[in-house]
Amino acid sequence: MKQVIIVVAFSLLGLMGYAQKQNDKGLYVDNDGKLLSAVISSLNNGIRSELTILNGVAEGTANYYDEAGNLIESGFFANNQKHDKWIRYNTNKSISAIAFYNAGKKHGTWSVFDENGIKRMEMTYANGEKTGIWYTFDENGTIASSKSYEHSSN
Repeated sequence: MKQVIIVVAFSLLGLMGYAQKQNDKGLYVDNDGKLLSAVISSLNNGIRSELTILNGVAEGTANYYDEAGNLIESGFFANNQKHDKWIRYNTNKSISAIAFYNAGKKHGTWSVFDENGIKRMEMTYANGEKTGIWYTFDENGTIASSKSYEHSSN
């Protein structure tokens, strides 16, 4: 069993360390220019990202970590665009925001929480546009204000 764990660990490390870059079309490729399919890890400004790449595009789970290795954001990509539910974490490791995307556009109800886990804002988007009633909440979780957004059908 120990050998299986070691083999799996080295396999994953091999995938994560695989040399990758994006070509002029934004597709992930290896050093030979072939489309990449792997789990990749990269470091940018102290933020480490782990992305699943399939046939050159981000497809699947994505996780982002701070310099101390704490998860700060997680979500999902579909066809190289943010999709579905994304969660952001604060330094206390509790949820600071929940967001939703559809094909890279803000879509659905977004929530922002303070360091105590109290919802402080709730916003709604439809295909990237502000819509519905947006709320701000006080430190007790009571609605403090609201603003209505009409959804344009352009």
